[in-house]
Amino acid sequence: MAGDSAAAPASTMRLEIPKGHASNISIEMPMLFKDGADMASYFGGTTNLQTIQHTKTPFLPVKLRPREPNAKPIFADRAKTQTFLLHVTKKKRSHGELSGKIATVTHEKFVCEGMVDYQYLAANQYTERANDPLDVRLRTYLEASTQDD
Repeated sequence: MAGDSAAAPASTMRLEIPKGHASNISIEMPMLFKDGADMASYFGGTTNLQTIQHTKTPFLPVKLRPREPNAKPIFADRAKTQTFLLHVTKKKRSHGELSGKIATVTHEKFVCEGMVDYQYLAANQYTERANDPLDVRLRTYLEASTQDD
């Protein structure tokens, strides 16, 4: 049996790595986007993002509540990196088999480091009840919601 060698199953894998373009940007943010979210609005729109990329500005202002005019932005710092954006798919009836490919390569990223400075903005409903008893003000505050909620 020493002469019998168990041959490993033959498998091949082909990996294509696309070339990185200067226009590709990677952004690491402390949030999860919902499906259909307008992600560019968090960065001031597509034109603002393109301007920051072309002028090589060292930071990117990110508004966590883009529709709230009083919300202050947090800033993501520009850093050199080698990042791959993976496109992973799973067929519904493939018993957990995944397939993937490298969609793009980026050489720069914007990363938000540190804690977010949480902002508390009083809703109009709350300021209208400023002279009411404490229990009424608290109930109004807890029931108030912003446009982004």
